[in-house]
Amino acid sequence: MIDITNWKFEDLEHFVGENVQEDSHLDFKESGAISVWDKKQQEDITKDVSAFANADGGILIYGVVEGKSRAEEPVPKFERFDGGISTSITRESIENVLTSEHYIHKKIDGLQIKPIEVPNSEGSRFYLVIAVPRSYRAPHMHNPSWRYYKRHNFKAEPMEGYEVEDIRNRIIAPKIQITYPYKIRSMDGQGEVHYYAAQFFLENVGTRSLKDFYFELHVPALIAPDCGDSLLQRPQSEIDDYETEDLVYKIFHSKPQAGVVFPGQKLMLCELTYKVDDSIYDVIAEHNPKFYWRIYKDDSPPDSGEEYVREMEEF
Repeated sequence: MIDITNWKFEDLEHFVGENVQEDSHLDFKESGAISVWDKKQQEDITKDVSAFANADGGILIYGVVEGKSRAEEPVPKFERFDGGISTSITRESIENVLTSEHYIHKKIDGLQIKPIEVPNSEGSRFYLVIAVPRSYRAPHMHNPSWRYYKRHNFKAEPMEGYEVEDIRNRIIAPKIQITYPYKIRSMDGQGEVHYYAAQFFLENVGTRSLKDFYFELHVPALIAPDCGDSLLQRPQSEIDDYETEDLVYKIFHSKPQAGVVFPGQKLMLCELTYKVDDSIYDVIAEHNPKFYWRIYKDDSPPDSGEEYVREMEEF
C-alpha cells in the first residue's frame, strides 16, 4: 500500500496526475461529501472504507471534481481539485468515526488518514486522503446497514454470502511485508554517476508461519540493474506504461523457496545494484518509471508493490 504519511499537496497532485481515472483501488469524492459531517455522511464514508478493506485496499481522495461520464468514457475521471474541506471538521473526528465499532465491525489495521492543506488557503481548508489496506481482519461489516461491502466497478457493492466466507479465509494466510532500503555505494567524477545498492527484505508480520514463497522483481533496464547470484534473471519485457514509448524491464526471480519463515522473522531476498547518471536522470524525470515486485506465498493470493525510481536515488 502507498504510504501517504508525509504527503503534501505536490505529492497528491502528482499521484492524481498519474492516476486520473477511478478504478478498483481509487475513488474520487468532492469535498461536499463530508462537509456537513452528519450521520448520513459518516455512514457513507465508513461504507466506502470498509468496502476497500474487504476487497484489495485502495485510496479515497476527498476534494476532487469528476468529469461527467460519457458513453465513450464511462469511467469517472479527475477534472480538477475543488475548494477543499473546512478545518471545522478535524482529523480526530474523522479518525474517531473510521475506528468506531458503531460504524465498522473490527478495527482496520494500517488505516492512514492524511489531511492536506489547500494551497493559499492559509490553513483554513484541506483535502483528505485515506489509504485503506487490504485487511487481514476482514470481513468488516458496515454496522449501520448490517451489510458487508466490497469495492467493485467504481463503487461499494453489497457482498454475497460466499464472498464473505472467502474473505474470512484471509486470516489463515501468512502476512508479509517487503522493504527495500537503499544507499549510495559510490560516485564517479564530480558526481555525474551514482551507484546504488538496495536490499530487498521479506518480513513475516503476521501470526502464521510462511512455508513456501516465490519472489519476482521487475526493474527498468536503463539503470543497469544486477542482482548478482541471489536471484535468477528471465528475458526482458516491455511494459507499455507511457503514451510515448515502451519501457524495457529486466526481470529477476527466486527459485521456489521451501523453509519456514516464522512470525517476526526477517530475511534478505537480494541486493540489487543499479546506477543513475545525467542522461538516465533525464529519462527518470520525464517518464517517472517504477520498480515492481510480486511475491507468491503458500496457498494465498500474491502480494505486490511498486516504487518510483526517483524515490530510490539521490541525484
